[in-house]
Amino acid sequence: VPDHAGALAAAEELSRDPGLLAANASFFADVISGEIAAAERSGRDEEADGLRIRLAALRGDHLQDTAGALALLEEVLARHPGHGEALARVERAMAHDHERAGAILEKAYTATGRHEPLAAMLTERLPRLGEAGGAVALRLGALLEGPLERPSEAPHFYEEARRLDPALA
Repeated sequence: VPDHAGALAAAEELSRDPGLLAANASFFADVISGEIAAAERSGRDEEADGLRIRLAALRGDHLQDTAGALALLEEVLARHPGHGEALARVERAMAHDHERAGAILEKAYTATGRHEPLAAMLTERLPRLGEAGGAVALRLGALLEGPLERPSEAPHFYEEARRLDPALA
């Protein structure tokens, strides 16, 4: 019963039992989904985002639904790119869905000015991109030359960008 305080409180209490939570994860996911919808209808956006994070944890940890968890976390980070818990969950999801989680983190890191982790992530991704990595190498050069204030490291990435994509010359 969405938006029923007693139902949510009972579900929260029951979900504290790890065995019960694991055995009934789909039920708890349905309860939280209903609560998200009720919070949205009532204009309680912050509450809805908190519930999205709880549902993402349930989907990722108990239902092996990384894609569903990431979609929920992306919604939260679209509104609050610096949300610590959402960022931490997406960072952990890199082990399961590197590309999708990386795309979400790239947006969040860019929006919040977290240049160091952005550069680290792009540096790690660059070798996997092969010839398609020119734009990423160019971006790394710009990050190093600009906000990271390490201009001596930038030429390596500019040269790599030109090597990978001569059109960037």
